[in-house]
Order: sequence, then structure tokens, then C-alpha cells
Amino acid sequence: MKLLLVYSIVGLATVVSQTTLLRLPLFHNAFFDLLIPLVVFWGLRLRDGRGVTLVIVLGLVMDLVSGGIFGLYLSTYFWIFLSVKNVSKYFDVDDTVFQSVLIAACVLWQHLLFCITLSPPWKGAQLLAVQAIPVLMQIMLAALTGPSIFILLRKLQTRFYVPPPSAQKEKADSVIR
Repeated sequence: MKLLLVYSIVGLATVVSQTTLLRLPLFHNAFFDLLIPLVVFWGLRLRDGRGVTLVIVLGLVMDLVSGGIFGLYLSTYFWIFLSVKNVSKYFDVDDTVFQSVLIAACVLWQHLLFCITLSPPWKGAQLLAVQAIPVLMQIMLAALTGPSIFILLRKLQTRFYVPPPSAQKEKADSVIR
């Protein structure tokens, strides 16, 4: 429960900073969506119930404060979470290179989904041509910074993780023997 609260606070702080500071003209198109590494990490490390709860709550909060189409962030984060859960069954998810590629692919997926959803059909190719360089820069930045974000999140997880009472009792019994 403590870890879920810590992740909620980190997620809300990320939403607030992303919707206030990173929307300034100085940072326009410079940063990728910083909730994507969080969602990917939760997809890799948390049980389904807790991860889905965090993704839904933060997706709704992001939809409310972003001013975009309602449900767009929620559906994007939800599908990223489910995709990461399925991909983690087949690949070694502890590899740093794989984590970089996974986060970069999720950033690309988000941009493609936004382009498909937000642009009229006759202007989709023009929008892709205009946004190609900023999107590529964001994908490269996500691939470079993603593993360091994972390291910070792992440190948070080891710091605030409290094992369930049954696991604590088993550990105490093994120490007594």
C-alpha cells in the first residue's frame, strides 16, 4: 500500500510538472510524455490490479488537466500498459537496451495514436511531415533517458516496498531455524 501511494505521488507530480512547466514555449516539442516511462515500469514491475488502477487514475487526471480530447491519454496509457504486460512474457525485460527500445516504441505509438486521432484524414500526411523531426528527437531522448528513469523508480521500489505479512512471517521462521 505504501508503494502504491508513493507511485501515485510520483505520477501526480509528473502530471503537474508536465502540464505546467513543460508546456512553456521554451520546452515546446522538446520533451516526450514523461508518464510513458512510469506506465512501462508499472507494466513490468507491478501486479495487474495495482498497475491498472494507477494507469486509469493517472490517465484520467492527465485527460482532465491536459485540455485535449477526453479519454485519449487514458486509452493510450492503458494500451501501453497491456502491451508491456504481454511483451514482458516473451522478452528479457531487465536488459537496459530492451528497456530503451520499449520506451522509444511506446513514445512512437503515442505520437502515431495522437496523429491518427487528432488530425483530419486529408491533413494526416502533412502533419506527419511537419512533426517528423520533433517526434524523432523525442524518441531518441526517451531511449536515452528511459533507463535512468527506471533506475530511479527501482530505487523507490526497494526503498518503499513492504512485503506482505505472510512473506515476513516465512522470512522470520527461516531465520529462527
